[in-house]
Amino acid sequence: MEHPMDKTIKAFTDKWWILLVLGILLTITGIWIFRTSLQSYVSLSILFSTIIFITGLWKSRFLL
Repeated sequence: MEHPMDKTIKAFTDKWWILLVLGILLTITGIWIFRTSLQSYVSLSILFSTIIFITGLWKSRFLL
């Protein structure tokens, strides 16, 4: 008998390389943020505020 989590775990392990690429990209991004602090923080704050704004618009769409 197969456990329900087996399918989920198999789906993640079949595409292990995606997690590897994302980890490498996040590591490079972290190093870049430490090297260019002010520019990075301004860019990240604009990115996060845009994401929060879009998420708010998306949720209010379903509210109406």
